[in-house]
Amino acid sequence: MIFLQMRVSVKMSSMELIKKLRDSTGSGIVDCKKALSENNNDIESAVRWLREKGILKAQKKQDRETNEGVVSFYNNSSHTEFTVCKIKCETDFVSRGEAFQEFANAVVEIAFDNAIDSVESLMQAQYGESTVETARVELVGRVGENIQVSAVHYAKHEGEFVSVYSHG
Repeated sequence: MIFLQMRVSVKMSSMELIKKLRDSTGSGIVDCKKALSENNNDIESAVRWLREKGILKAQKKQDRETNEGVVSFYNNSSHTEFTVCKIKCETDFVSRGEAFQEFANAVVEIAFDNAIDSVESLMQAQYGESTVETARVELVGRVGENIQVSAVHYAKHEGEFVSVYSHG
């Protein structure tokens, strides 16, 4: 009887580890379980393993066409500066997803805050503790689709009023 209780306790801790890893990375249950088993239930090693796997996934998906996505806008409170970013993915399902929308909003705000006007500069910009490129690769691993930041434009118009309208 004691052996069964210990076994259930071990199963619960494995499930808790999977949940913790899934919450921190956004990866699927099967990927989290495999990452933990490959790394002796070490969360930090499992996160690194999942990131490396995400990079490989992103490289495999890089040549896929991205015909859907969003155009994100951000302007200042005085309406004299704005940034627009075009972020593409493979399907409208992903483009409407919360993770993709959060990424798009964060990226356009980063471009605005740093007055970035080129995709290359934007991809190297700070995104949390990493870069926009690293965040993009991690998102590709989570959603399973190619995602590309294809355009960014920052503009400042002193003495003019800039307004943004988004239909749909």
